[in-house]
Amino acid sequence: MYSALSFGCVLISLLSNLLGQFCGAKARRRLHKYLLYSVLGLPMKIFETTPLGRILARFSTDVTVIDKKLATSVQRLLQFLLLCFSAILVNSIVTPWFLTLAVPICIIYYGVQKFYRCSSRELQRLDSMTRTPILSHLTETISGLETIRAFKQQRRFIAAMFYKLDSHTNAFLISNSAARWLGIALDYLGAVIVLVAMLVSLICSNLMPAVVTPALVGLAINYTLLVPIYLNWVVKFISDVEMYMAGVERVCHYIKMKPFNSV
Repeated sequence: MYSALSFGCVLISLLSNLLGQFCGAKARRRLHKYLLYSVLGLPMKIFETTPLGRILARFSTDVTVIDKKLATSVQRLLQFLLLCFSAILVNSIVTPWFLTLAVPICIIYYGVQKFYRCSSRELQRLDSMTRTPILSHLTETISGLETIRAFKQQRRFIAAMFYKLDSHTNAFLISNSAARWLGIALDYLGAVIVLVAMLVSLICSNLMPAVVTPALVGLAINYTLLVPIYLNWVVKFISDVEMYMAGVERVCHYIKMKPFNSV
C-alpha cells in the first residue's frame, strides 16, 4: 500500500513538473518571438526617443525573469497551495475546533501578504527603473568613448555611473529588506498557529479521549508544524509571481506597440 502511494506520488510529481516546464517553455518562447518581431518592426523614431537601455532591459532582465523564475514560481505556488490545504484538512478532521481558530490567523496572513505585495510590486518597478539608466549610460559611454576621451570627461562619466549604481543598489537593498521583514512576520504568525493548534489538540484529547486518541494528537501536531512552513512559501510565491508578472507586463507593452508598416 505504502509502496503504491509512494510510486503514485513520484509519478504525479514527475508529470506535473514536465507539464509545467513544457507549458512555461512554450509561453516564454512565444513571448520572446513576439517581442523580437515587434521591436524589429518599430519605426526609427521609437529608438530615437526611447533610451537604448530600456529596450535592452526588456530583452535581458525581463526575459531572464520570464525564462528562469516565472514558470517555476507558478508551479511551486500550486504545489504549496495543495500541501497547505492538505495539512489544514488533516488538522480540521482530527480537531474541528482548529478550523475556527485558524480562520482568523489565515485572514491575518492574507493581510500581511497583501501589504507586502503592494510594496514589493512597487519596489520591483523601482529596481527595474534604476537598472535601465545603468544600461543606457554604459551603451552611450561605449559608443561615445572617443569623444569622452577627447574632451577629458572620464571622471564625470565615471561619477555618473557610480551614482546610477548607488541608486540601483539602494532599490535592491530596500527590496531585500522588505523580503526579510516578510519572513520575520510570517515566522511569528506561524509560531502562533503552532501554539493554538497544540492547545486545541490537547484540550480535545482531554475532553474527548475516546475520539481524539494520542495517536491522532501526534498526527495533528506533526501536520501543524508543517502549516506555517507551507503558508510562508505560499505567501512568498504569491508575491514573487506578482513581481515577475510586472516583467511580462512590460514585455507585452512592447509587443502591443504599432509596427512601422501600421504607422
